[in-house]
Amino acid sequence: MKTRRVLFGLLSLAFFSRENFLFAQKVADQVCVAPLETERGLATAVTYPYYPTNATLKALVIFVKFSDDNFDLSPFTDLWPKDLVGLPTWATGIISSTVQSTYSHPSISGYFDEMSLNQFQLIGDVHTQLYTPLHEQSYYSISSGRNISYLTEEILTNLNPDINYAQYDTRSPGSTSSDGIVDMIFICFRTFISENLDVDHYQGYDSLTGSYDTFGSGSQYLTLDGKQIRAGFPGSGTIQNGIFCLHDIGIIVHEYGHYLFGEIHYTGIGYWGLMDGKAPGPCVLLRELKQE
Repeated sequence: MKTRRVLFGLLSLAFFSRENFLFAQKVADQVCVAPLETERGLATAVTYPYYPTNATLKALVIFVKFSDDNFDLSPFTDLWPKDLVGLPTWATGIISSTVQSTYSHPSISGYFDEMSLNQFQLIGDVHTQLYTPLHEQSYYSISSGRNISYLTEEILTNLNPDINYAQYDTRSPGSTSSDGIVDMIFICFRTFISENLDVDHYQGYDSLTGSYDTFGSGSQYLTLDGKQIRAGFPGSGTIQNGIFCLHDIGIIVHEYGHYLFGEIHYTGIGYWGLMDGKAPGPCVLLRELKQE
């Protein structure tokens, strides 16, 4: 009964700071990929929640900005302007590195602690260096014969010397032990044009490879630090687009929400709902304002 109450709280509300509301996101024309079969101790079907909801999960957050990202629109991008070198000051506060009795808000850790009535703790680390892709955005475009999965493979592989991915394998679905597969990596882009890099148009995706089932190399997983990082969904992480400040964590928690509830959206509940599928997030609003 307690687990059911926790899940209901996460699904029905979207906690944010006391001054601001949470953008629950996915663009209206987003099509979610179907759950893949997995080797993570499951048979032929995926059950949700994918990870325990009365436990502690450790995640990694990576921030990315293209060298040709020149988008600015005040006041929305004021806390991460295009000419800033390195990570914005707020970035390290997006997730707590340890379990706390009280978390700062807004933050990923604070959101899930509040919404689960202190039963679920999502903590982790922010990689301290901003990642700049080796090429400009057009290099990874579909028209160039590549896609988002080539880019995320590059990011994860190139950061391997600086990151111990093994520490993010903490839980197997339905278990309290690790299983050799990295649990959760949030790759957060300042901004990119999703329709150039993927067949779907989105602000976030519950997969490290977008709508693709494999990384650019064709592999369903990368082996780094002796651990597998899984492509597709359910896999080892999510992609976020349009993360300009802490108030954009709505994109992140929504994508993680698919690991709680599966590929499900409740259309029409708006910004106040974690799993609304048609409420435009900040990146969509920014684009609309820019076009006016």
